[in-house]
Amino acid sequence: MASSLLLIVDLLLVIGLAVGCLVYWYLTKNFNYWKDRGVPFVKPHWFFGNVGHQVLQRKSCTEFAKNLYNKFKDNGYGGIFLFRKPVIFVCDLGLIEKILTQDFTHFEDRSVACNPEEPLSDTLFNASGDKWRNMRHKLTTTFSSAKVKGMFNQVFNCGDYLIKEIEECSKRNKLVEIEPLAFNFATEVIASCVCGVQLMSDPVVGNKFRESLDILFQFPPLKLAKTYIGIVYPELFRRLNIKYTPNSVKHFFVNLTEETIKYRKQNNIKRNDFLQMMITLKEQEEIGSSFDSQLHNCELQQNGQQFSAVKCFTDRSIPSLVFNFLAAGTKPSVSTLTLTMFEIAKNPSIQKRLQEEVESCVAKYHGFNYQAISEMGYLDQIIQETHRIYTFQKVITRLVTKPYKIPGTDLVLEKGTIVYIPISAIHMDPKFYPEPEVFDPERFAGNNYKPSCRFLPYGHGPRICIGVKFVALLMKVFVARIVIKYSIKLEMNPSIEWDGNVCAPQPKNGIWLSFHDRE
Repeated sequence: MASSLLLIVDLLLVIGLAVGCLVYWYLTKNFNYWKDRGVPFVKPHWFFGNVGHQVLQRKSCTEFAKNLYNKFKDNGYGGIFLFRKPVIFVCDLGLIEKILTQDFTHFEDRSVACNPEEPLSDTLFNASGDKWRNMRHKLTTTFSSAKVKGMFNQVFNCGDYLIKEIEECSKRNKLVEIEPLAFNFATEVIASCVCGVQLMSDPVVGNKFRESLDILFQFPPLKLAKTYIGIVYPELFRRLNIKYTPNSVKHFFVNLTEETIKYRKQNNIKRNDFLQMMITLKEQEEIGSSFDSQLHNCELQQNGQQFSAVKCFTDRSIPSLVFNFLAAGTKPSVSTLTLTMFEIAKNPSIQKRLQEEVESCVAKYHGFNYQAISEMGYLDQIIQETHRIYTFQKVITRLVTKPYKIPGTDLVLEKGTIVYIPISAIHMDPKFYPEPEVFDPERFAGNNYKPSCRFLPYGHGPRICIGVKFVALLMKVFVARIVIKYSIKLEMNPSIEWDGNVCAPQPKNGIWLSFHDRE
């Protein structure tokens, strides 16, 4: 009996050892990938590859990008591993330009964790191939210069609550945490212009929205693990039906969209906003209107490549797109506004020059209007410099969609290879921005948010953010309405302690300011 038990134990140990060896072999069998191709690389951990510090939250996304950028920038690129999956980490600006613009057809898709069966996954950000092209083609006009100009009064009026809040705090000599004010303003503007609702006028709904965004942009280890599983093992991610977005977030955005659409139909309401445009596009696709038929009977062209139109506006995709625009628009805008106000308060000479510009433009056009806001070039420079130093998205990812030979080399990037472009590290490279830690709006004189391979807050090329003009208007109105009325002082240590649980730049203890009526 004892010998039989020992035999079973020995057998189990052998099986366990064999399984362990097999798992180890599977996880590490790709680790000569870059070495075999003559590409400099960082030695990977047997399980995590090169992302262990990120998964375990021992290093920030900024540190990760900066360390690898400094290691590979002389060569122009290098190899790392996302667990077992090879990733090309690109530092050379010329190659980045080709990837994002000139040779975009080889890098059309993003590398994202996405379960297509999950509600809210059917977004412009996640879309790929013909579906992305068709969706992008139809949505681009939503944020055209003319449309954004038409939104000015709506955006401006959302600032009334903002000024009232600051006024009450100023009278009582009360310090103001700027992030909640920026959040309320950005939420009201974006929700109003996207789907015609006033989220912050209902405290319950507003709080649920904020809670949803906080959940989305926090990255505890389990969520990071899900993200990486979705990128490295997309088929497994789908087969196991892994849910990336919490149920509370799904229910909030789906219910918000469905109830708004239902109310409009019952009351025969049509608004000139993003949601209405999607409802119209859905109707056109359903009935085969002349507009839709033209798209289906011809082939659209982009960068010399033809593709067939694909239906993409459905009861499932519309809530996803509303979610995409509300979430993707609010959090980055709030972060940038908070840190813009921090820098304005910290730099009195910059604040004084900005106030003079705002006053001059408002006087020239006899009040606040779109023309006055448009001419505030120094304000544009301040916002762009904030984007540079406090980059919201640290890395741009792309997926090789067809083999690509890197010019001047023998290296061919295979289909399915992930591409990392380290935005935050490029933005802080002294080669491109002397004294990069210094806040200097003059770096962006005359730039007007123009993307380049050394300035990528909104991306670059065909996948650049389609809402750049709208977001710029939102941020300029927020800042201009405040600085024309108040002088701002920083009421905290100018050295910011960052929240390590959030991948985006978020001060751990907030940004605290005092506001004083100008003479």
